[in-house]
Amino acid sequence: MRYERRRRAVSLTVALIMVGAACLIAIPGPAMAQDNILKAYWTNLDVTLDGLTSEEAWGASIPVHIEATRLSPISVEIRAVYDDQYLYMAFKWEDQSWSVNPNQWLYTGGKWTHIPNKEDSLSLLWDTDMGIEGFDLNKQGCEAACHSEVFKTGAGENGDLWQWTSGRTNPSKLTPDEGWMDDMSLTETGIVPDAFTGKVWEMNSEYAHDGNESTVPYTDGDLPEWKEGSPPPNKDDEKNFLFYGFEQEIDDHEAFDDGTALPGYLLRRPPPEQDRVDIFAKGAYDGGNKIWTLEVKRALDTGNENDVIFDDLLVDYNFGLAIFDNQGGGKDTHYQSELVTLGFERPELAVLSSEADPTSPIIGDTVNVSMTVNNMGEWTDDFNVAMYLDNTSNEALATKPFTEMDNGGEETFNFTWSTTGSTIGKHTLIIVADSDEIVLEKDEENNVAELEVWIYPPISKFKASPKDPEEG
Repeated sequence: MRYERRRRAVSLTVALIMVGAACLIAIPGPAMAQDNILKAYWTNLDVTLDGLTSEEAWGASIPVHIEATRLSPISVEIRAVYDDQYLYMAFKWEDQSWSVNPNQWLYTGGKWTHIPNKEDSLSLLWDTDMGIEGFDLNKQGCEAACHSEVFKTGAGENGDLWQWTSGRTNPSKLTPDEGWMDDMSLTETGIVPDAFTGKVWEMNSEYAHDGNESTVPYTDGDLPEWKEGSPPPNKDDEKNFLFYGFEQEIDDHEAFDDGTALPGYLLRRPPPEQDRVDIFAKGAYDGGNKIWTLEVKRALDTGNENDVIFDDLLVDYNFGLAIFDNQGGGKDTHYQSELVTLGFERPELAVLSSEADPTSPIIGDTVNVSMTVNNMGEWTDDFNVAMYLDNTSNEALATKPFTEMDNGGEETFNFTWSTTGSTIGKHTLIIVADSDEIVLEKDEENNVAELEVWIYPPISKFKASPKDPEEG
């Protein structure tokens, strides 16, 4: 579905409350600062999801720094690029610890103990269509929002929730090592995962699988259900993660060395063509600088009506951001941003009209040339317009610089060409917008105008004969 109306700005931020399984709740926030504007830049280069942002494609982007706050603010650097099929986003933020082991088990002193840690995570909430009514009506904090139905959507309204978790969606048993983001929806009934079959993860807990409703996973008396059997193709030497298909049921819970740790979840991943897993992602933690870097890739149009569809690159798309920093002992510190607006930086220069006068000059005449250029896309930086004779490989006859052109901007460039010294006959004047190819455009062919000009020799001067032709 193509949305014809511009998406309206909604003051919304995101808060996550972790109670058993993860749940994402949107809360309203203060008005967006002017600098909370993220631009996605066009690229035709490959992006590899490895959490490094070392690809040349990212060099075309300009980072923005979004402030996410709790008791004290943190800065989140965001970049965005896009191509014909995908939007790519990169996030960087400081985190003092690498936390990837939610609900971990530890064997010490001959017994198993559940460690109620959580995991580092990042979440985005997109305003799916034209806005979710009610989000801008309440200025309560996170705690109040988590117990209020104000932030459930009305009928027909939808929010698109993306959630990356360092311990459950980031790891992969395959090579290349590429994770995913959990794609969910905020609906009138609350948080609903997008369509999928099977399971995404299971608790590594005997109580979770004993069929007894009176037992609670990870409480006293519970034990881990599985350990690693054979290693997966993407080996995890530290055994931080346990993958479906490579697990082995534990027969003897005492046959472990003191200090052995086991993951709290058995990780599965539905097939990538399913709606819940249509967002690819990979995060990497720099232990020296204590920084997470997360790269995200999603189709511009997933074909899923519950998703935000980036089908009109001339409108803005709004989202809220939340960062979760595991503090140990089952505690999280979550940081939430003001509204962030994503726009697609897409300059598209095109020749509207061109004219040469005269088109049949006598050699030595001056030809006046004009060309009107329009920017059908987003703002563009400085560029040059050049005029060539017959071939653009020749040195330009003239060049004119232009400083910036806004979306919808239009400018007429005027040139003159003296035909003195030119050869008699047909010539082609070629005028090129962005002659140095500085502006990155999807279509360069509409930047060129060609004008045909014929140069004629001087008109001969004839003298009338003094003899009257009738006299013979």
